[in-house]
Amino acid sequence: MMRFELYSEEIDDRTVYITGNFNNWNPKDYTFQLKRLDPNNYCIEINDEILPDVIEYKFTKGGWENVELDIYGNITPNRKASKATGKTDDTVEKWRLNWRLFQKEFFPIAEIISEEFYIPQLDRYRKVWALLPYDYYVSQKTYPVLYLQDAQNLFNEGSGYGNWEIDKKLSILAEYGRGDVIVIAIEHGSEERIKEYIFDNDNVANGSEGKNTFASLQTR
Repeated sequence: MMRFELYSEEIDDRTVYITGNFNNWNPKDYTFQLKRLDPNNYCIEINDEILPDVIEYKFTKGGWENVELDIYGNITPNRKASKATGKTDDTVEKWRLNWRLFQKEFFPIAEIISEEFYIPQLDRYRKVWALLPYDYYVSQKTYPVLYLQDAQNLFNEGSGYGNWEIDKKLSILAEYGRGDVIVIAIEHGSEERIKEYIFDNDNVANGSEGKNTFASLQTR
C-alpha cells in the first residue's frame, strides 16, 4: 500500500480527495477520499496495483474549482512521487473556493456560427454558438467536440433559466491543461423549449417534439 499524508493549516468541513494519473484526474472520486485524522491532518492508503511507478497527483475538495493553491493563491504544479517510496508527506497552504480565483486569460473564445441555423426536422431556425479553447487560433491541436443544448444559459448573464457559467468552468480546466474541447452550443426554443425536449408525453407538453429534436442532433 502507498500512504499519502496531508497537512493543511486552512480548516473547513469540505472533504479532501486525491486525484491523479491513477484515476483519470477525477477531482471527486469517492474511492480516493482522504480520512480526516484531526482538523489539520488527513491520510489515505492506495493499493500499489492501481498506481503507476511515477505518480502525479493533486489534492482537491471535490472539484477543480476547489483545488489546492500555494500560499499566494496561485495554482500549484502537479505533485510527483515514486511508488517505491511507499509514503508521501504533503502540505496544502490554501484551497480554491468556488471559482473565486479563475483567470480570464483562459476563458474560451465565444463565436456565433449562425444566427439562423435551419433545423429541417423542426422546420425552425436556431442560433448556434461555438466555445473554442482560449489558444485555438495559435494551437496545432485537434479537439473533440461536445454538443450542448440551452446555449442561452451556458454562459450568458440575464437568461431566463440562469447562467450556468460553462465558460468559467472551461477556463478552470484550461489552467490545468484539461480544457481541450470545442463546445457547440445550440440555443433552445424559448416558449417551445419544453415541447422540443419531451418524448411522446402530451401530458407534459402538448405536441411533444423530442424525437424530431433528437433526430436533428444525430444528423450533425
